[in-house]
This record gives sequence, structure tokens and C-alpha cells, in this order.
Amino acid sequence: MDRKCLPALLMASLLVFSSGLALSASSRSAAGDPIDITSEILESWDGQNVIEQTERLCMISASYNAYRVSGSEGANEAADLIRDQFQDYGLQVYEESFDLPVWNLLSPPALFYDIDGNISTTEDTLEVESFNADAYSKPTPVDGAFYELVTLPLPQISFSSAVGGRPIDRDTWDSINTTGNVILMGREVRWSPNWEQVFKEKLESEPPVAIIFFYWYSWMSYSEEYSQASTGGRPLGSVGPVFWDQNIAVGWLNYTQGHMLKELVQNNSELRVSIEIRSQITEGQHRNIIADIPSSSGSSQYVILGAHYDTAMCEGYIDNSASVATLLEIGRMVQQAMDSGKFELQYGLRIIAFAGEELGLAGSINYVNAHRDEMADVVSVLIVDCIGSQILQVTDPDPSEDFDLNSLADIAAQQLNISYVVEDNVGSDHSSFLYPDGTAETYNWYWQEDLDLHDVQGVVSSMLFCSYPITIYESSTGSISGHIHTPSDSISGVQDTDWINEDQLQDQAELVALTTLYAIDIGSGDQDWGWIYLMPILMVAIIVGGYIIFRQVRRPRP
Repeated sequence: MDRKCLPALLMASLLVFSSGLALSASSRSAAGDPIDITSEILESWDGQNVIEQTERLCMISASYNAYRVSGSEGANEAADLIRDQFQDYGLQVYEESFDLPVWNLLSPPALFYDIDGNISTTEDTLEVESFNADAYSKPTPVDGAFYELVTLPLPQISFSSAVGGRPIDRDTWDSINTTGNVILMGREVRWSPNWEQVFKEKLESEPPVAIIFFYWYSWMSYSEEYSQASTGGRPLGSVGPVFWDQNIAVGWLNYTQGHMLKELVQNNSELRVSIEIRSQITEGQHRNIIADIPSSSGSSQYVILGAHYDTAMCEGYIDNSASVATLLEIGRMVQQAMDSGKFELQYGLRIIAFAGEELGLAGSINYVNAHRDEMADVVSVLIVDCIGSQILQVTDPDPSEDFDLNSLADIAAQQLNISYVVEDNVGSDHSSFLYPDGTAETYNWYWQEDLDLHDVQGVVSSMLFCSYPITIYESSTGSISGHIHTPSDSISGVQDTDWINEDQLQDQAELVALTTLYAIDIGSGDQDWGWIYLMPILMVAIIVGGYIIFRQVRRPRP
């Protein structure tokens, strides 16, 4: 290149570069500071709506004998509420369903015991008030008969870590006839694979009419309430569906009444009980409710925000009404911002209320199966499950390309002055997106389904928001423990304990909301037309620069 051309080229480049900078600065000004934008949106955040929606869902649970067990009448009423609320907020709503067994209870379960063994004398027949059915229990016979109550003793141990360390006394068990009787059984038998296998063999050889679980050991006395398994009437663990295979009904008692009956059995070989579980099991549909807010650019990429709405046999205030209420409020807030015309979304927001999390992540894995071809368009997944307890927890997802949920959660926490801890040993619906193949294999084993997701790539940027403590097992010696899957996971239960308070629930819900806003990359929708005035300057710069270069090139050499 002719050195004499260099000054002209530099001048032209400078003009073009300056104009580009001005244009870029104008564009950035239009987008605005994301913190300012999200703060403006959060001004419409209504934490009280989270509380009110949580209570509405709990009241639906309390209206049904089966609460909101997935697919039940209560679950369907909750699904209708969620769908209608999203529609009222202006979101695009539709449903997807999948087939699994559906369980309902036709009347409240009941358990009576007769002290003298003579069922013709009714004055000594008493009800056991804490008795309830396990979800997915088979029905009991409808003959109203009384059955002998027997116990299968567990080995003497002094603490929970010793469970399974000593063998079951098979000789004693063999001496106890369980065929056609009712077994009062220590729940801890299912905490050891070896004990559970011996128990399974006993059930298969001498099937009882029913099993009533309670906590056998005195070191469980700190928990008056019984913590239910997700589908205790049809175990999803290694024991398999033995209760269904043998047509055995399953229920549970609290600690005090369980030990009361245990003592009566030990002192009275003729103790008899009447048990009634009028369950109904049919094949039916479980409904995922999906609500969309499309991106402003028309992009097919989207962020998933999800929570399950099914419960165990309780109201499910923390597990998982509060999380679903958080989704509803986020949907309302973001849609309101979009309707104002002042904001834009880089990515679409898809909010999903999943069915069947308690059935082995059934709703989320069936969603992945139905949308397997879209997984590449999912930018990130945020799942909310059991927020509201003392300590907020988040999982630690791997950052995807140019997308780091961890950093977004950090920024949101700093903005709101809320702390959280990272905990990865937590299972919930995010696992269906992180590990679709492994989750599908487990689900297939649980329910004899055939979802083949070997070729589906997971979404590495998938995060779970949860809290601690949530179960009775997480703080056995402290002053505060969790209560999910117990009767205390309810409106009255959370009001009577230090486990939950409304302020911490609203704070945690707001952190989920702010992280979601960052994830969908919300920006200002106000148009800045400054670029129109810069275009003539840019064009003049190009013309002048080109003319100078042309003159330099055409000038005769000396």
C-alpha cells in the first residue's frame, strides 16, 4: 500500500468507527441497565399473591380425601385453577396429559380396635384418630370384618445408622401368622434393603389384609408425625409393587398411637381391628399445565420455569403449593410487563405446572419425551420445589454456552440481599432435563413404561430452587425440623411451627422471580430513534473517506 494513502485511510476509518460507536452507544442506551429494568418490573411483584395462591391450593387439597395425589379429583381441581389463573393473567395456556394409574379415596380411611377381642361388645371399640391411608393403597375388603392385629418385631438397635446392621429374627417372624391378618409394622423395615427383602418374602408367603406402618424405635419419638412415602401404597423402591401384587392395603399411624397399639398387641394376643380404606384405582390421565410468554423477537429458544402441583396425603403447603404459587405470580408479573409494551424478551418463557412428581418425576419426564425434538431450543430450566423453609438452597448446574445460571442467581441474591447455599444432592423435576435417559430408565422400571430417551441431549443449564430443612429426618436433634409429607405441611401446620414464615417464603419466591427475569434476558421495549440521525453522519463519513482515498490513489507519483 502507498504510504501516502495511510493518513486518509486512518481519517476515514476514524470517522466510520466514531459513527459506529455513537450508534452502538445509542443502542445500548435503548436496552438500558438490566438491573434498572428488572427493578422496575419487580415493583409490580406481589408477594401477598404468593401466600394467597398457596392457601387456595391447600384448601383444594383439604377438600378431598386423596388431597392432590396426582390424577385424583383434588389434583384435577388444582390443575383447573392453575390453568384458569394463567389464562386470566393473559398467558397462552394449553395442557398435555399422559396415562398412568389414577388413585382416589371414596371416603375418609378409618381404623377401630376392639380391646377384649369380642366384637359383639361395642363399648370397648375405639377409633384410632391419626390413621390414614398411604397414597396408592389398595382398597380393604368391604365386609366390615375385624382382623387379628399382629406385629413383626425389628432387631434391637440404638440409633438410625445401625438400621440393617443386625439381621431380622426369621424364627420369630416364621412363628407369627400374617395370612389374612393386619400387620402393625415398623416403618424402619424399609430403610434397609436386607430387612425389606425379608419383609417382602414374608408378605409373598403369608399375605395380610393390610399393613399399618408406624415408627418402631424410641429414637424416632422426636417425630410424633409419620412421614409418608410418595406412593407408599405402591412402593417405587427396590421392594417393587409387592403391595399391589398381593392386594395389600397400606396405612399409617403417628408415633404415640402406633406404640399404644404395639403395647396392646404385646399384652393381648386377641386384639382385633377393623380397617377401612375405600380406594379406587383406574387408568387415567395426569395433566401438565403449560403457559407461554413468547419472545419479542420470535425466537424459538425459551426458558422453562416449572414446579409440580401434586402432593402426598396432605395439603402440601411447602410441597409444593408455595412453588406453584410462585410460578403464578411470576407469570402475572412478566405478562403485565410485556402487555405494557415497555419491555422485550430475548427468550420465550414457558411455565409448566407438572403432574406426578411424587410418582417418580412422571410429569417432567413425559414432557421431555413429548418435546424431545425441542430440547436444543431450551436455553435453561429453573425448577422450584419446596421453597420457604429456613435456608434457601440451589443446585449448581454446569454453565452452558454463554449462559451461566449460577451467576444470574448470584446477582439476584445480591440485589435482594438474600443468601443461599449450594446443594447438589437433591432430586426433583430438574433431573428429567439434566439426565433424560437415566430418569426415563428409572421411570420405566417404576411403572413398566417404555420411554426411550437414549438419544435426547439433556439441558445442562438446569437449576433447582429448594430449601432446608423440609423433612422430619433433617433435624432430629435441633429445634426446627421439616414437615413435608406429614399433616403439618398445611396452612394450620405452618402457622403452628417455626418451620415456615411468610416473609422468608416471599423473599425466596422473589429471588426465583428475579433469577427468571435475568434468564429470559428482559430488556426495554422503548424504541430509541437516535440511529436515524446518525445514519446521515455515517454516510457522509463513508463518502468523504472514500473520496480522500480516491484522490490519494489517483495523484501522480513524482
